[in-house]
Amino acid sequence: MSRAVIIIVVVLLCAVGIFLALNYLSIPLITQQSTSTMTTITPPITTETTTKTTTPLTTTSWEKPQVNIEYLEKIHNSLDPESIPELKDIILNHPDNYVRERAVFILTDIAIRSNKVDEVIDFLKQIAYNEENDEVRTAAYANLDLIRKYYPVELGESIEIRIEGEIKKGNNVTLIVIVSTQKDIPQAVVGIKRIVNMTAGAQTPVITMLRSMNPVWLSIRAETPEKATFIIYLESEGEYLVPCVLKLNIDRSDYKIIEKFVYLKVGKDEGAYIVADNLDALITEITSTTTTST
Repeated sequence: MSRAVIIIVVVLLCAVGIFLALNYLSIPLITQQSTSTMTTITPPITTETTTKTTTPLTTTSWEKPQVNIEYLEKIHNSLDPESIPELKDIILNHPDNYVRERAVFILTDIAIRSNKVDEVIDFLKQIAYNEENDEVRTAAYANLDLIRKYYPVELGESIEIRIEGEIKKGNNVTLIVIVSTQKDIPQAVVGIKRIVNMTAGAQTPVITMLRSMNPVWLSIRAETPEKATFIIYLESEGEYLVPCVLKLNIDRSDYKIIEKFVYLKVGKDEGAYIVADNLDALITEITSTTTTST
């Protein structure tokens, strides 16, 4: 009797074990089935999403397979300003970003050489502001700078620089920069790049001589002069070069930079200064002054 009970118990335990094993093994099968089902019902990627990812700023479908780097070189060699609209189209719509980047440089070169920069400046600004591809966007900014190197924007600006105070060792003098323009410039900056002791022969800046805020930010209204002042301590005798820079910010990508040079001759009891538009003019005037005084 006891043996029969034992057999029944063993049979029941085996049945329970088999049941639990089947439940355990069914878990991954359910997971796989669910995964398979999810894969089947996943919606396909739309054409719109694919196009947006691969061709940013695309406005029309591209159907000109002949347009490649070799084709761009032919346009570049022609230097034909009539190709400007086609180059704009390539920059906007071509699916290859490298071709688009090269087209930016070719567009700018042709515009500069043919005096057609007014036809491309606003276009390049829009690329610089809105383009998603880093290389194309950087090319637009770089070529805007290149255009302004050859065609600086006309703002009708004037700059006057003078020194107030007695120029001699141990004194403070005030360098005054007065700026005016014929157009409103909401943001302008005036600064001293460095002060160099020319007598010492070294080109290292003399930082301790500048005793005021540098640079100075200005907001300029048309035909209304604005002033920036800098305090300079004449700590020792010698000849000093003081390059002054004015940057007129027109918009997010456009600006104009003007540089002038001030020469300070500091003596024990007296001194002098000269202002020039560039280094060559400054050297000529210094040489002329030295020759006259001797």
